[in-house]
Amino acid sequence: DNRLSGSIPSELGTLSTLMQLEAYNNDLTGTIPAELTGLSYLRRLYIAGNLLTGKLPTVWGPELMFLDCSDNALTGPIPSELGSVNKLQELDLSNNFLTGLIPVEMLSLSMLYFLYLDHNYIEGNLLGGDEDCDDPKEGGEFGWVALKELCISGNKITGT
Repeated sequence: DNRLSGSIPSELGTLSTLMQLEAYNNDLTGTIPAELTGLSYLRRLYIAGNLLTGKLPTVWGPELMFLDCSDNALTGPIPSELGSVNKLQELDLSNNFLTGLIPVEMLSLSMLYFLYLDHNYIEGNLLGGDEDCDDPKEGGEFGWVALKELCISGNKITGT
């Protein structure tokens, strides 16, 4: 709530020991720098409530546990690479303009407790894949065993 403006500096990616960044509810614009999201020790990234645009990066650090990019203007699909962030516990991408399917790779996130995808333009089967897929888990193992909250309202998701 500092009313920071401008883009997120890619130079933050040089802070090799950075574990947490909170820059929510500001006026940050531009895209999310991959230099930042790929940091090896980054565990928590809170950049909700800004004016960020563009696609979500495809590079994610292995220690990431909490990611909140909600309430921005992000577009494009949810990157399948998020499915390889094995320590991810909370993912909030709500209130953006994300499109496409929920990547089947995300079904293997066994430590995921909270998943918020509400109010986007996501479509297809809830358990991954599209309407024509006989096995929605094809290519991935259903691992949301720890999931406590799933918010998907305001999309075009189907399935049971």
